[in-house]
Amino acid sequence: MSNAESSYQNSEGLELKLFLDIDLKSEHILDFYYKGSLSLVYKCELEELKSLLLNQSYTIALNLKRETLEHEVRPSNGKRPLASLSLWLTHQAIEDYLGTAATLREQADLLCLCFGIGKSELKKQVLLRSDYDLPQVIAETFATSACGSCKGPIIKAINDLREEHGLIRGLTHSSTRLDKEGHWIKIKGMYPSELLIKLEEMKKSWMKREGIEDQFQIEIQNIEGYHIWLSVAPVEDTERNEKVLAALSEYWRSAIGALFFLHLAS
Repeated sequence: MSNAESSYQNSEGLELKLFLDIDLKSEHILDFYYKGSLSLVYKCELEELKSLLLNQSYTIALNLKRETLEHEVRPSNGKRPLASLSLWLTHQAIEDYLGTAATLREQADLLCLCFGIGKSELKKQVLLRSDYDLPQVIAETFATSACGSCKGPIIKAINDLREEHGLIRGLTHSSTRLDKEGHWIKIKGMYPSELLIKLEEMKKSWMKREGIEDQFQIEIQNIEGYHIWLSVAPVEDTERNEKVLAALSEYWRSAIGALFFLHLAS
């Protein structure tokens, strides 16, 4: 008979429940068991945690570092998840035992209360991968997959961080976008994301003015400082495409006052 328990259910209705039997006198964990449709998926992770915590004080569990765990379940991309489900369930069970909602998370800027995901973790991932988005958050942290109330704030936090640091969805992160002091390069007072939005609007206007919007498709693929890579379709006439890009570069230069070097994306 357990005196501490916790549970998790994902968006597909699959669940995992954890039960602890904590001795009231010694406060040692006497039993550690689990059940649910996700039991097989997380068995190795849970069994490792069980071997570390059985017959130990529950305070050991609260102070256990994730770095100690070797068998955490990895998402499909193979990267280590930002949150350990087994450790999170253990903390929740201990909260249940203590009869308190005391915070056991390390972060003070929580966005997802259910899984302890904060803005600092999101910032770290966004700066590593400029195309980091909600599906990756869910795959790596389980965030939003419990009550779901944090979905909006998390999406906003990701977009704000991307905008704040000059990143834009789909474009890669490179050191050539930084100046010698390590700051994001500003062109005419604009970070890359703001600049690209302006360039995109101007490109559409220019193509319409030149009467070529039905002849070409020009898409910005990447920006590194003053160098911009674009894809042009159709691709058969490379020489003609290069002339179009040269004319577009001259238009941007005259309108913004900055010379951009345009390249055909491979």
